[in-house]
Amino acid sequence: MAWCPNCKTEYKEGITVCSDCGAELVESLETEERCSILSGEEDQIELLKKFLEYNDIMSCVITQMPEGDAYTYELSVSKEDEELSKRAAVVFLRETASKENAADADSSMDGQNEEAEMPEDKASAKQTKSFVKAEEKAENFKSSAYALTIVGAVGLVAMILIMIGIIPLHFASNVKLIAYIVLDLMFVIFIVMGVHSMITAKKYAGEANMENSKTAEILEWFAATYKADAIDQLTEGMEGEEELNYFKRTEVMKHLILEQYPGLDDAYLEHLIDELYQGIFEA
Repeated sequence: MAWCPNCKTEYKEGITVCSDCGAELVESLETEERCSILSGEEDQIELLKKFLEYNDIMSCVITQMPEGDAYTYELSVSKEDEELSKRAAVVFLRETASKENAADADSSMDGQNEEAEMPEDKASAKQTKSFVKAEEKAENFKSSAYALTIVGAVGLVAMILIMIGIIPLHFASNVKLIAYIVLDLMFVIFIVMGVHSMITAKKYAGEANMENSKTAEILEWFAATYKADAIDQLTEGMEGEEELNYFKRTEVMKHLILEQYPGLDDAYLEHLIDELYQGIFEA
């Protein structure tokens, strides 16, 4: 059976849209934490939904909400898809604005198709990988190093005890030598991998000190230089929709940071923006 998430009305199978409010039906009314990504006109929100689904974000739901004599449409996703959806939506809005500006500038092409086109840059939304701190990488490699080294060492000791007969484990005579060689080699490889992981962990531990220092420097500089009012003054087209304002503010913040600190990694920059935005606008 299908249900309307707004009216809580049950429908027969095969019906996909609520006849009362126009919302897309869902399979159940189980409570699920959802995050609003963008509100706007139906055409824009439908295009955004297609764009997110094109980027393998399949938890999109459009909700129709009354606003005076008209309706506004809100797109929401599951909590786990929130971060990727917001980044994809930034790409969508940027691509859409770019296409609209190009269409306005090229007034000589009267016969061109004016129908909005779904942004095609699937890779752009997916190329921004989640940022992982260097100290977290160091801890992960250190844990792997300990695990691999311990398993390898214990395995080698066990093999020695087996070979001298203390541990009674017998192999067929025709495979005994091969079994000893293969198992010994496997445990040696574990130890080598453990040593390599420890070396990598120390490398990331050194990078973590520089990364933490750089992060603190950038956050301190930005917080001291730009307050919420100053960022809003530099942001064009501020609207009532907080989701739209979020995208516009973060673009301005990225530009300001890159002017002062050019060449920052995209994922690292996204991490800085998230921390700054929470401290400035959500504190």
